[in-house]
Amino acid sequence: MLQTPDSAFVSTLVAGGSEGTYFNDLITLGWPGISPLDVKHPITVIEVRHGWVVDALNITYKLKDGTTKQIKHGAESGGNSTVIQLSEDEVLADISGKAGYHSYYKKALVCQLSLVIFNEKTSTFRTVGPLGNGDNTNQGAVFHDAGTLAFAGYETSGAQTGISGLSFITSKAWE
Repeated sequence: MLQTPDSAFVSTLVAGGSEGTYFNDLITLGWPGISPLDVKHPITVIEVRHGWVVDALNITYKLKDGTTKQIKHGAESGGNSTVIQLSEDEVLADISGKAGYHSYYKKALVCQLSLVIFNEKTSTFRTVGPLGNGDNTNQGAVFHDAGTLAFAGYETSGAQTGISGLSFITSKAWE
Protein backbone atom coordinates (compact mmCIF):
# COMPACT_ATOMS: atom_id res chain seq x y z
CA MET A 1 0.00 0.00 0.00
CA LEU A 2 1.33 3.44 -0.97
CA GLN A 3 0.57 6.11 1.64
CA THR A 4 0.47 9.89 1.66
CA PRO A 5 -0.67 12.22 4.47
CA ASP A 6 -4.14 12.51 2.91
CA SER A 7 -4.73 9.03 1.49
CA ALA A 8 -3.49 5.49 1.04
CA PHE A 9 -3.16 4.14 -2.50
CA VAL A 10 -3.58 0.51 -3.44
CA SER A 11 -2.51 -0.97 -6.76
CA THR A 12 -4.02 -4.19 -8.10
CA LEU A 13 -2.04 -7.03 -9.62
CA VAL A 14 -1.34 -6.67 -13.34
CA ALA A 15 -4.02 -8.05 -15.67
CA GLY A 16 -2.34 -9.28 -18.85
CA GLY A 17 1.37 -9.30 -19.60
CA SER A 18 4.51 -7.43 -18.64
CA GLU A 19 6.11 -6.86 -22.02
CA GLY A 20 7.44 -3.37 -22.65
CA THR A 21 7.96 -0.45 -20.30
CA TYR A 22 6.30 -0.16 -16.89
CA PHE A 23 4.19 2.95 -16.28
CA ASN A 24 2.42 4.35 -13.24
CA ASP A 25 0.36 7.48 -13.87
CA LEU A 26 0.28 8.44 -10.19
CA ILE A 27 4.09 8.66 -10.18
CA THR A 28 4.07 10.53 -13.52
CA LEU A 29 1.67 13.06 -11.95
CA GLY A 30 4.09 13.82 -9.10
CA TRP A 31 3.55 11.28 -6.36
CA PRO A 32 5.10 10.49 -3.84
CA GLY A 33 4.12 13.31 -1.62
CA ILE A 34 0.68 14.79 -1.31
CA SER A 35 -1.63 13.22 -3.88
CA PRO A 36 -1.76 15.45 -6.98
CA LEU A 37 -5.16 14.08 -8.03
CA ASP A 38 -8.59 15.46 -7.37
CA VAL A 39 -9.58 12.15 -5.76
CA LYS A 40 -13.31 12.94 -5.96
CA HIS A 41 -13.20 13.35 -9.76
CA PRO A 42 -9.73 12.24 -10.92
CA ILE A 43 -10.48 11.30 -14.54
CA THR A 44 -12.16 13.61 -17.07
CA VAL A 45 -11.50 11.79 -20.38
CA ILE A 46 -10.45 8.28 -21.36
CA GLU A 47 -9.67 7.52 -25.00
CA VAL A 48 -9.35 3.82 -25.80
CA ARG A 49 -7.83 2.77 -29.12
CA HIS A 50 -8.81 -0.80 -29.90
CA GLY A 51 -9.19 -3.48 -32.53
CA TRP A 52 -8.47 -7.13 -31.84
CA VAL A 53 -6.92 -5.95 -28.53
CA VAL A 54 -6.54 -2.69 -26.58
CA ASP A 55 -3.85 -0.78 -28.47
CA ALA A 56 -3.68 2.50 -26.52
CA LEU A 57 -5.05 4.49 -23.60
CA ASN A 58 -5.02 8.28 -23.39
CA ILE A 59 -6.21 9.44 -19.98
CA THR A 60 -6.86 13.03 -18.91
CA TYR A 61 -6.56 13.47 -15.15
CA LYS A 62 -7.96 16.33 -13.07
CA LEU A 63 -5.52 17.62 -10.48
CA LYS A 64 -6.28 19.17 -7.09
CA ASP A 65 -5.51 22.65 -8.40
CA GLY A 66 -8.21 22.28 -11.09
CA THR A 67 -5.83 21.83 -14.01
CA THR A 68 -5.72 18.71 -16.17
CA LYS A 69 -2.92 16.55 -17.51
CA GLN A 70 -3.14 14.02 -20.33
CA ILE A 71 -1.02 10.88 -20.26
CA LYS A 72 -0.77 8.60 -23.32
CA HIS A 73 0.12 4.92 -23.35
CA GLY A 74 0.61 2.37 -26.10
CA ALA A 75 0.36 2.45 -29.87
CA GLU A 76 0.62 5.68 -31.79
CA SER A 77 -1.71 4.59 -34.61
CA GLY A 78 -4.17 1.92 -35.66
CA GLY A 79 -7.41 0.61 -34.28
CA ASN A 80 -10.71 2.32 -33.61
CA SER A 81 -10.91 5.24 -31.21
CA THR A 82 -13.57 5.56 -28.52
CA VAL A 83 -13.50 8.75 -26.43
CA ILE A 84 -15.29 8.67 -23.08
CA GLN A 85 -16.00 12.08 -21.53
CA LEU A 86 -16.81 12.16 -17.80
CA SER A 87 -18.80 15.14 -16.57
CA GLU A 88 -18.08 16.88 -13.28
CA ASP A 89 -20.80 14.71 -11.72
CA GLU A 90 -19.38 11.39 -13.01
CA VAL A 91 -16.77 8.95 -11.74
CA LEU A 92 -15.33 5.73 -13.12
CA ALA A 93 -17.18 3.20 -10.96
CA ASP A 94 -15.87 -0.03 -12.48
CA ILE A 95 -13.51 -1.21 -15.16
CA SER A 96 -13.54 -4.77 -16.43
CA GLY A 97 -12.34 -6.79 -19.33
CA LYS A 98 -10.24 -9.71 -20.46
CA ALA A 99 -6.47 -9.97 -20.45
CA GLY A 100 -4.00 -12.76 -21.10
CA TYR A 101 -2.45 -14.82 -23.87
CA HIS A 102 -3.67 -13.91 -27.37
CA SER A 103 -3.10 -16.73 -29.86
CA TYR A 104 -2.58 -14.50 -32.93
CA TYR A 105 -0.05 -12.14 -31.31
CA LYS A 106 1.47 -15.01 -29.27
CA LYS A 107 1.82 -12.94 -26.10
CA ALA A 108 -0.19 -11.73 -23.12
CA LEU A 109 -2.17 -8.54 -23.80
CA VAL A 110 -5.17 -6.56 -22.63
CA CYS A 111 -7.76 -7.94 -25.04
CA GLN A 112 -10.93 -6.09 -24.02
CA LEU A 113 -12.17 -3.27 -21.74
CA SER A 114 -15.58 -2.15 -20.50
CA LEU A 115 -16.19 0.87 -18.28
CA VAL A 116 -19.10 1.63 -15.95
CA ILE A 117 -19.54 5.32 -15.19
CA PHE A 118 -21.66 6.54 -12.26
CA ASN A 119 -23.37 9.94 -12.19
CA GLU A 120 -23.40 11.05 -8.54
CA LYS A 121 -26.03 13.74 -9.17
CA THR A 122 -28.62 11.57 -10.93
CA SER A 123 -27.60 8.20 -9.40
CA THR A 124 -27.50 6.66 -12.86
CA PHE A 125 -24.96 4.42 -14.57
CA ARG A 126 -23.78 4.19 -18.14
CA THR A 127 -21.63 1.49 -19.68
CA VAL A 128 -19.09 1.91 -22.46
CA GLY A 129 -17.82 -1.21 -24.18
CA PRO A 130 -16.78 -3.83 -24.64
CA LEU A 131 -13.85 -2.24 -26.50
CA GLY A 132 -11.37 -4.56 -28.18
CA ASN A 133 -11.95 -8.25 -28.98
CA GLY A 134 -12.45 -7.19 -32.60
CA ASP A 135 -11.62 -10.72 -33.75
CA ASN A 136 -14.47 -12.12 -31.57
CA THR A 137 -12.21 -14.76 -30.00
CA ASN A 138 -12.89 -13.75 -26.37
CA GLN A 139 -9.32 -14.55 -25.35
CA GLY A 140 -7.92 -13.84 -21.89
CA ALA A 141 -9.13 -14.12 -18.32
CA VAL A 142 -11.76 -11.81 -16.83
CA PHE A 143 -10.62 -8.97 -14.52
CA HIS A 144 -12.38 -6.02 -12.89
CA ASP A 145 -11.73 -3.21 -10.45
CA ALA A 146 -13.97 -0.67 -8.71
CA GLY A 147 -13.05 2.91 -7.87
CA THR A 148 -10.07 3.31 -10.20
CA LEU A 149 -8.30 6.66 -9.70
CA ALA A 150 -5.29 6.10 -11.96
CA PHE A 151 -3.72 3.49 -14.23
CA ALA A 152 -0.45 1.58 -14.19
CA GLY A 153 0.83 -1.28 -16.32
CA TYR A 154 3.06 -2.17 -19.23
CA GLU A 155 3.14 -0.59 -22.66
CA THR A 156 5.04 -0.93 -25.90
CA SER A 157 5.15 2.54 -27.49
CA GLY A 158 4.71 2.61 -31.23
CA ALA A 159 3.58 -1.01 -31.48
CA GLN A 160 0.06 -1.80 -32.64
CA THR A 161 -0.43 -4.01 -29.58
CA GLY A 162 0.65 -1.26 -27.24
CA ILE A 163 -0.94 -2.27 -23.89
CA SER A 164 0.33 -5.60 -22.62
CA GLY A 165 -0.87 -5.29 -19.02
CA LEU A 166 -2.92 -3.01 -16.76
CA SER A 167 -3.03 -2.38 -13.03
CA PHE A 168 -5.52 -0.09 -11.31
CA ILE A 169 -4.77 2.37 -8.52
CA THR A 170 -7.47 3.09 -5.93
CA SER A 171 -7.45 5.13 -2.73
CA LYS A 172 -8.73 4.88 0.80
CA ALA A 173 -8.88 8.23 2.58
CA TRP A 174 -7.62 8.33 6.14
CA GLU A 175 -10.49 8.16 8.59
